[in-house]
Amino acid sequence: MKRNHLPTQIVVIGAGNVATQLARALHEKGVTIVQVYSRNILRARKLAKSVSAEAINSLQKISPHAGFCLLAVSDDALPGIAKKIKMKNGIVLHTSGTVDMSVLEKSGKRFGVLYPLQTLSVNRKTDLGQVPFSIEASDAKTAKEIRALALRISPKVIALRSEQRRAAHLAAVFACNFANHFYRIAGELLEENKLSFDLLRPLISETAAKVQTLSPAEAQTGPARRGDTRTMKKHLALLKKHPAWAALYRSISKDIRKGTKK
Repeated sequence: MKRNHLPTQIVVIGAGNVATQLARALHEKGVTIVQVYSRNILRARKLAKSVSAEAINSLQKISPHAGFCLLAVSDDALPGIAKKIKMKNGIVLHTSGTVDMSVLEKSGKRFGVLYPLQTLSVNRKTDLGQVPFSIEASDAKTAKEIRALALRISPKVIALRSEQRRAAHLAAVFACNFANHFYRIAGELLEENKLSFDLLRPLISETAAKVQTLSPAEAQTGPARRGDTRTMKKHLALLKKHPAWAALYRSISKDIRKGTKK
């Protein structure tokens, strides 16, 4: 099978969660990572070593021959770094779920977005081949090259406008970040009663598995879904010393009940 043509050199800006996962995934697929930038040279060296790249801590040292410059940095840092990037021929990309593509307009003539819709951590290898990647581009030719790059990692590539990407990111915050926050609350409640979080792991796995075949509405269970006010009162009594959590319990239960009646 003929491989999609890709520029031979990619510079990765950042050495955090997203930068690490994307750089390593691309490296494993035979894509050349030529440089890794981080203000912290030790972090840059650690990632660069794992992908056979040069570590740099100056944006002025970016290779002028790079085909892609991948900005995998925090949303807050992105505008400031984008202003300092000047690519003549290469494609400048960012990986944010919420920042508009236009932030890169002055970074180069060709630019776009490569956003992985997944929770990523430096110390946990994720199979990016199962992850949907949303892309956006400054022009049709650039879109083809960004798609080719994304397809080297995952077959799940979809073109989204900036506003669609933001909506997907917001949905992900509810499904992932907020859910994980509730895991933390659950863990602290268990710990207060000298119980292990391991008790919940099978439940968490089954909850995630159910929505692979059922809609979230169909998969919903629990006292709020049933309208079991007696049980909910007992739960709220247990939360007397945690008023903020009690408020969350009431609010979420009310919203679940409201959704049930639709």
